[in-house]
Amino acid sequence: MRKQMVRPRTRRSAQQGERAVVDAKPAAAEDAVIVALGGLGDAIGRTEDGASILVNDGVPGDRLSVHPTGRRGGVRRGETLAVLEASSWRVEPICAVADRCGGCRWQRVDLEEQRRQKQLLGERALGRFGAQPGAAWTVPGFGWRRRVRFHADIGAQGRLEVGLKARGSDTLVALSRCPVMTPGLSQLLPRLRAWLDGHVSRAAIHAVEGLEGIVVAVFARPARRPPPSVDADAAGMLGVVGLDLQIGHHRAAWGQSEVILPETRGLVPIRVDAAGFCQASEAGNRAIRSAVVAAIEAAESRGELRHCQEFHAGSGNLGSLLIGRVETLRCVELEPAAARRCRRSLSEAAARGSTQVEVIVDAAASAARRPLADELWLLDPGRQGDAALCRIAAAHGPDHVIYASCALDTLGRDLGILVAAGYLVASARLIDAFPHSPHAEMVVHLLHRRAQSC
Repeated sequence: MRKQMVRPRTRRSAQQGERAVVDAKPAAAEDAVIVALGGLGDAIGRTEDGASILVNDGVPGDRLSVHPTGRRGGVRRGETLAVLEASSWRVEPICAVADRCGGCRWQRVDLEEQRRQKQLLGERALGRFGAQPGAAWTVPGFGWRRRVRFHADIGAQGRLEVGLKARGSDTLVALSRCPVMTPGLSQLLPRLRAWLDGHVSRAAIHAVEGLEGIVVAVFARPARRPPPSVDADAAGMLGVVGLDLQIGHHRAAWGQSEVILPETRGLVPIRVDAAGFCQASEAGNRAIRSAVVAAIEAAESRGELRHCQEFHAGSGNLGSLLIGRVETLRCVELEPAAARRCRRSLSEAAARGSTQVEVIVDAAASAARRPLADELWLLDPGRQGDAALCRIAAAHGPDHVIYASCALDTLGRDLGILVAAGYLVASARLIDAFPHSPHAEMVVHLLHRRAQSC
């Protein structure tokens, strides 16, 4: 098979804006066969002497020429110099900047193989607990991302550029479109550049697309021209239903500040603002919510379920699934704006039902109280997980724990704490909510030893 050369990585000089080629040192190259993909995005290779090495841009089945670059965190690492034999799973990325942008590290891997690799990562995370994850593949390969944080900065030509950050760097990768984003967010890229050019020198731009359309929040540093207009004309040009601009001490807003997540229409509509958190895709969140409902129903089948404490509650996305199912729902969220939305949404629904809702603004581990009888703990932490909260759960022993995780490494750590305290992994569902990235969601239901005989 013809050898495929891979461009050496480059870095930009902070002082001069020059691009310098990293010395590849071909004399030090080693051959490596890629055997798997790692949970942080790199490929895992085996050299001819059987040693492991982490490399960039590898696909399972590739044979690569690799330049070792040293160790980090005790692991050998290297840069890909050339693809000597391409894997049957290697595909041409749709996006022209996929090799530089930090958003899609796996776009050169066939989607079917991406999912198989995530299934393997899930099996490794659960295997030591005697459990295996079920899988739900619900997110299309492209056009799914509805929440994004763009960045804007002055480019080499002196004009404002809008895009995403490069892999492992603060360098901006300018974009005119993005195939992973929803069409509405992708079309927003050139419009934002045109609207902000000359008015700002640098910006962080948050955007989310919901039921009513797109809302945008811009936090920027001023440039030579006065702030741009924020009105119906600007919103119409951008194609948004809400716009919030902050440049230094200047602030202006127009239209809606929040939108409803379409998949939550019904008893408890969940609202989010542009800078707030929500699941990155509608299809992915539908699958996560379905997995949580299945775990709740499994808990109910083992006996009465009357109370719930939810931690890292956000705007109420998962807690809303307990309305009408439990007598009391106690939601803990550290971010005040999200807690306000959670309180408003859940209280409105609770007023029509039989669930008493309490929303507390605090850190999860600080606010946890001893569980009542027939209680469920619902955990939805960020990628860092929450070992402190799991130690409290292990000490207090609620009958059921449902853990929704977006990071399989910290999930494995936290499950180890619970299993050591007598919990059993009753079920787990793996959801590939983030195609072309190493990230996946998993919803795990754990039973305390008291409930295992029910």
